[in-house]
Amino acid sequence: MRKFDLFWAAMVVGAAGIARGTDWIVDPSGYKAKVEAGEEAIVLDNGLIRREIMLNPDAVTTSLKCVATGEEYVRGISNEATVTIDGTEYPVGGVVNGQPVYNYILPEWCGNFSVTSNAYRYAGFEENAVKARFEWKRRREWSSRELDWPPKGRELTLSFVPPTNTLPKVEVHYEIYDGAPIIAKWLVVRNDTEREIVVDTFKSECLRLTDTHANNDLVYVERPNDLWVMPELFFQEASNKPIYNRGMRYVLDEEYKTQVEYYCKSFNRLEVGPDRAFAKYLKPGESYETYRVWETAMDSTDRERVGLTMRRFWRMMAPWTDENPLFFHLRASKVDLVKAGIDQAQEAGFEAVLMSFHSGFNLESRDGEYRAKYAELSNEAKRKGLVLGGYTLTSSRSAKPKSDNVEGECRFGKGPCLGAEWGVEYFQTLKDFMREADFGIFENDGPYPGDVCSSTNHPYHHGDADSFRVQWEAQRDLYRFCVARGIHVNQPDSYYLNGGNKNGMGYKERVWSQPRDYQVLIERQNIYDGTWAKTSSMGWMFVPLTEYHGGGKAAIVEPLAEHLDHYEQRFADTLGAGVQAVWRGPRLYDTEETLAMVRKWTKFYKEHRRVLTGDFIHLRRADGRDWDGWMMTDAMNPVDEKAIAFVFNPLTTPIRRTISLPLKYTGLAGTVGVKTDDGETRMVESVNGKLAVEVEVPAKKWVRIHLYGGRTQK
Repeated sequence: MRKFDLFWAAMVVGAAGIARGTDWIVDPSGYKAKVEAGEEAIVLDNGLIRREIMLNPDAVTTSLKCVATGEEYVRGISNEATVTIDGTEYPVGGVVNGQPVYNYILPEWCGNFSVTSNAYRYAGFEENAVKARFEWKRRREWSSRELDWPPKGRELTLSFVPPTNTLPKVEVHYEIYDGAPIIAKWLVVRNDTEREIVVDTFKSECLRLTDTHANNDLVYVERPNDLWVMPELFFQEASNKPIYNRGMRYVLDEEYKTQVEYYCKSFNRLEVGPDRAFAKYLKPGESYETYRVWETAMDSTDRERVGLTMRRFWRMMAPWTDENPLFFHLRASKVDLVKAGIDQAQEAGFEAVLMSFHSGFNLESRDGEYRAKYAELSNEAKRKGLVLGGYTLTSSRSAKPKSDNVEGECRFGKGPCLGAEWGVEYFQTLKDFMREADFGIFENDGPYPGDVCSSTNHPYHHGDADSFRVQWEAQRDLYRFCVARGIHVNQPDSYYLNGGNKNGMGYKERVWSQPRDYQVLIERQNIYDGTWAKTSSMGWMFVPLTEYHGGGKAAIVEPLAEHLDHYEQRFADTLGAGVQAVWRGPRLYDTEETLAMVRKWTKFYKEHRRVLTGDFIHLRRADGRDWDGWMMTDAMNPVDEKAIAFVFNPLTTPIRRTISLPLKYTGLAGTVGVKTDDGETRMVESVNGKLAVEVEVPAKKWVRIHLYGGRTQK
């Protein structure tokens, strides 16, 4: 068969044996990853996403597409990657493009390509099962799902030889997974030379992307098409948008002269790599693995389905984020008060106690007696079925001495350099304390935000050439240490892919100085808005029980018994969405009645944890004018319960409403069992994939709707 025929066959053939009729979000079991290698091309395919890599005249990607829609994401040939070594950039898979236009690519054009003289050349491939990126100690008591780690799938490694024997070898790695339209990619540089080299930077992905979202109207878009790209190097802070993305970018394609944008200024070329110096110094025999990038094919523009796809990505690539313990932010650190907090947490049904900021606890202490004291408290917590932990602040503070601070611009005005002596000792101190005390929860405020340090006097980095990489890897490795020990990590930034569990859901702290009624509605808005792109268990909400940023008596929950209705509303808002709140104060209850209410909700959460931490289906956003609510679903739940909907009434009068519940992602169809708060179960027939349920909701209250049974939706 001719090269043209082989290439075209790779472009059009689908994966064999795929259960085409199933929605992979409801049941992903029929979509299996595979790698098919021929003399002219290698194809990665799982029936949902497919990538084709041409091998002659060199290895480069010729197609990346969403199988469900047939949408092609690649419009032109690029290098498969680049590496910059000792100041010189080298193509990896260096093909000189012979395309007449760059709007699309045809197989017959590939015969016009030649190879760049200074390029790394393809030398062979290897295929293996996907391996774990690092160790994860599961906390099964905090999660009801047995998520795979590593995710099931196949890894493809392409080997490339350098243009001269004075350069290291390079490998390009890919992973494709069972049951999701996701492909990963990264590089490994192996210095098998006899000299030290510097890998100054790299681009692990270079794609000319189709610009189906081209800037030809008044609609602003953040990416050129429906391929969602998530690099491991990613700064988000407590936000739902990548406001500080340093690991990838969309750039201009100067050769794309026939694009829609009049001045040819559309950003439609994807480059994955650091946006500034990221050097790695390699001695002979050493290797360097770059950070990874994941590319996800979106098979719809429907906002809920796009969000569900993102949430599936997080459960597969960061399954520890599904662990979702009930934790108490205790505003105390004295032994007797911590013991009292542990007792209250146990009685109330909580699962962790975290000594909060401004509690007096010092996780940076190296004093042996001090550590031993908290080790005993940690043992006390474990004897009662809980874990203990503490808080530290990394950025927006000063190192001691100040010469160990970042030299240069800082995201938060000032901050310690994690490549200085103080920074390295600081992280080691945290690890030692947590290990000795056997802590199980850790809150790291102000994690490394991407500051570059230009100091040449810090012993663990070489000025600004590598301080970005050194500091990011130090923060990454701290969280990998935690996840390997089963320590739950709250961190207000996007370190999910390296062991972090929770970021802020997305809220303004000044809200908690507003009157209590205002807080409730805004809280539900925050949860509703914060769960499009992340799961409920990935974001925390905040419930300060005592005064926080002002507001006086009208704002605070204490005394708890005097504001019991409000206190319960906060549990309904958060646990009803599978969201953990920072319950911050000196106590969780003050009377037996308060304790009974808290226990009712923690019991409810534990009994229904799997569904409550499942997929968040957005029904109606809170606006204070009518009902609002959501539905939590888990189509793969092995028991009959598949969904729980919460309907809230913010009005001062009761309401009667017919709520339309979409069944598409519940796995239910036909006749469905419905149970509301009155305790009666009835069978309701669905119509066109929707279930109409009439409910009466008291003023300022809520109603729960449980869905059971029915037949599995195919």
